[in-house]
Amino acid sequence: MSSDQPYRIRLRKPWQVEPPPHGLRWRRIFHPPTGLGVGERVCIVVEGIRATGSVTLNGQPLGRLAGPGSPSRFEVTSLLRERNELVLAIDLTPPGDETGPSCPPGEVWIEIFPGEA
Repeated sequence: MSSDQPYRIRLRKPWQVEPPPHGLRWRRIFHPPTGLGVGERVCIVVEGIRATGSVTLNGQPLGRLAGPGSPSRFEVTSLLRERNELVLAIDLTPPGDETGPSCPPGEVWIEIFPGEA
């Protein structure tokens, strides 16, 4: 990659939803980005979810969601596998969520940052 800006890959459908007793869990399987160069970093970004919750990748906790207005960015380069499972565990369903149960009520994407030149 030649730019200092990250390359983005949006994680849209298909998401699987699980309704636990308090909140929701969205699960999404994805393959790692191909053609990663030396020193490139990969992050998962979650933005626009108006509720608290946690994020895991391949069973490894990444952290808590930052809340409304702030994207949550998690470095995942060393955690990527051939088949990856991302889980968003939302503590409570956001009020007025109109996205339906098939997608998280926000945006989720992968960012690839260029390595050192």
